[in-house]
Amino acid sequence: MAVVTTFTSAAQVTAKAGDGVNTALVAGTVTAGGEDIVEIWIAEGESDINLRCGYDWTTNFAAAPVSTKLILQGANSDYAAMYCVNYDKGGYITRLEAEGIINFLRDSYLRKLSLLKNKEKQKFIKTPSTGTID
Repeated sequence: MAVVTTFTSAAQVTAKAGDGVNTALVAGTVTAGGEDIVEIWIAEGESDINLRCGYDWTTNFAAAPVSTKLILQGANSDYAAMYCVNYDKGGYITRLEAEGIINFLRDSYLRKLSLLKNKEKQKFIKTPSTGTID
């Protein structure tokens, strides 16, 4: 199965993982089943977001407003970047630095996910011209 990603790119993900990220991940040479592992983590993140939201953002991504696409991009890259940091913590100054980055990414992911899941905001997120601003 060829991995297809929609929300973000491997470059955005590895940039979020920081300077200590494994260089093989950046180069795309770490694979699983012949697929770039970062691309797999991105696809898994898209599925996670879709299932948690109860909405297929992947299929409806093209029709989403730019602001919503950026929230999806940010959430998805946060998700996959956590896996990049966890893959090899050896490039970071200390294990504590790596864990701090993971905590930051997790918190950022959960904040963005809560925006996407918030029933009161969904009309605005999907169609800004008909939504309301509080």
